[in-house]
Amino acid sequence: MLHVGYLYRIAMLNRGESPLKDEGLLTEVAGAGKFSCTADFSKIAECGAVPLAIQTSFLDKKVLLPDFTQGRRNAGRYLMPGTLVVLGSTITAGMAGEILEAESGLVAGEDFALAHAPGRVMVGRLLRNTREHDQVVGGVDEVSTARAVELSSPVHPMAATAAEVTKTAENIFRGLQIAAVNQLALSFEAMAINFYACPGRRGVAQG
Repeated sequence: MLHVGYLYRIAMLNRGESPLKDEGLLTEVAGAGKFSCTADFSKIAECGAVPLAIQTSFLDKKVLLPDFTQGRRNAGRYLMPGTLVVLGSTITAGMAGEILEAESGLVAGEDFALAHAPGRVMVGRLLRNTREHDQVVGGVDEVSTARAVELSSPVHPMAATAAEVTKTAENIFRGLQIAAVNQLALSFEAMAINFYACPGRRGVAQG
């Protein structure tokens, strides 16, 4: 069962209202009947391509044990032969593939196409980054890669494992940036300098 907050956002999106700065894009596509949201996973059976961008929850928050099955089991139950699944979350194609195969009875790379295309966007720059940054795309086989490439532009095709490592490397680099900025803020505070008033700190924080 979906949380009431998700249902509220689904209704909001279907009205063409966006919580993001989308320059009116959502209103335009929703008004044209080209966009709709639903909480019904069975609709996946009608789709030729299924992008999966699922926030990872925790099985145990005390030890931060992740739950990679959430959402993906529901997607697998309605997966049809010939469907393309594109993973947008930070999860390996192998792990997601096992879940999807177990629920659907299908085999990745044989019965359905599977690719990894990790998100490369920043908060507040979603659409801009999507338009301007090369999308990293890697399939479990050549057919999966080729089909996933058709969905993205600009795109940089590679193997699934390479796409996963690229995302991991970007996450590490981003984490180092944030850690460095936090350390700078502490140093500035020790010198009685208002870190948040410094013009250069925004560029450092955003990379």
